[in-house]
Amino acid sequence: MKLKVIIGIIILALFVSLLMVDLLSNASTFADFATAKKEGKTVHVIGKWVKRDNAQFDNANNYNSFYVEDSLKNVQQVHYYGTLTGDLSQADKMDIVGKYKGDVFVAEKIHLKCPSKYNEGGNAPHALPAKSS
Repeated sequence: MKLKVIIGIIILALFVSLLMVDLLSNASTFADFATAKKEGKTVHVIGKWVKRDNAQFDNANNYNSFYVEDSLKNVQQVHYYGTLTGDLSQADKMDIVGKYKGDVFVAEKIHLKCPSKYNEGGNAPHALPAKSS
């Protein structure tokens, strides 16, 4: 092989290795609140909004505070320093990316999963009419 081809393959291998290391170091895992508190690192927690009466916006510190119940029925207070881009009351589930700071789970990102209009029993507004024979 030519020297240029060998050098090119080595550079490509180094680039791919660096890319894989970067991707793996930034990956977060799925966990419940107890595991997230124990590990102390950024995780995804799947849960649903609860204790709706206790949800509030703290003007002084500029964060939203609400409670989430994870898949193991653990309820935890969550703080989110950002604008909520959806209606928590309409969400079936939410994926919260964050980590613990003290006794509070601080969310970096929130992804809401809203009920689908195409679920069984739901009426899809743009559904095709059934064919008649």
